[in-house]
Amino acid sequence: MPVIYCQFGNGQFDWCFSNSVIEHVGTLADQLRMASEVRRVARGYFVQTPYRYFPIEPTSSFPGMGAVTNLVAHCSSPENGLSWIKAEPNYLSARIDVEGIRLLSLREFRLLFPDAEIRYERIGPFLKSITAVRKV
Repeated sequence: MPVIYCQFGNGQFDWCFSNSVIEHVGTLADQLRMASEVRRVARGYFVQTPYRYFPIEPTSSFPGMGAVTNLVAHCSSPENGLSWIKAEPNYLSARIDVEGIRLLSLREFRLLFPDAEIRYERIGPFLKSITAVRKV
């Protein structure tokens, strides 16, 4: 990972609250950087994200979208008008929209936040979202 100037000191904040952000920061490496920074600057934190395998993908409202690859997801991308995101005029714009969201599996989330208690939000038998909580 590249060296990044740190604006804030270790444990400088009592709490970090992040609700449905980590899935929008980029690649898994970007998500790891975010998680590491949250864990470094905050003594306690609450980080919530939609669960990758929930039957309805939360940003597109499309069934099963979180479980498919980006290439397949493009076939059902906003370019085709199957979600609330505006239609894109070309392939590259549609791909950028699709690749801008990276939902996490439970295993990945646990590895990003190894010092947290993982909590689960369910709708019936389905896991809807996961939350990492480290108390102060």
